Amino acid sequence: MRAVAILLASCLLGSCASASHFPPSLLAAVEPCSYGDGVPVMDDFRSDWYSSHLRAAGEPRLGQGAPAYQTGGVGVLRLTWLRSFDAPVIVRVEATTDHRLKLVGKELSGAGGYEPGRVARKVERLLSADETAHLTALLADTRVLDLPPVEDCPAQADGSIIGRADGARWIIEANGSDGYRFIDRWSAEGPVRALGLRLIGLTGWTYDRIY
Repeated sequence: MRAVAILLASCLLGSCASASHFPPSLLAAVEPCSYGDGVPVMDDFRSDWYSSHLRAAGEPRLGQGAPAYQTGGVGVLRLTWLRSFDAPVIVRVEATTDHRLKLVGKELSGAGGYEPGRVARKVERLLSADETAHLTALLADTRVLDLPPVEDCPAQADGSIIGRADGARWIIEANGSDGYRFIDRWSAEGPVRALGLRLIGLTGWTYDRIY
């Protein structure tokens, strides 16, 4: 992944972009790990990588204060789906003044593991009452927003961390009655994948390459 490699080299040289889309506290947080000193919730490399796609999409920062409105405990909910070789997709759902949920979906012209490109297509609409009920029920039933922000350290027999080159990042952010939540998974399964697919499905777009 050429662009990711360039970002990594840039970060190692200390020149990562400072305009992160994520709260500073996230870069300082460490999750307990089954061995060693734990795993960082966020680092400069991932912050710069993810933020570059969010900036290209014209997305707001979500972790700066409480949302203005909430519906069913949801103020704002966002999926950032970065597939290594396919178009990045960002889906945001946020509460409106009249207690409904508005969906904003964006697909970029680049690839998740390379340059983000520009917004190639966009959908913006209010969710129906049924769509809102199904989404809030999924959040309640799976308790996906209560999951740890990152997975336990994947390790080999010798204790070294397994490298992951290709796949997709499924990044969930939420801000609502329980404050800011961040969940980052690689080629997600379980509740994170279920929520991601629900949000993607609400755009009306279909994809053959889901990974």
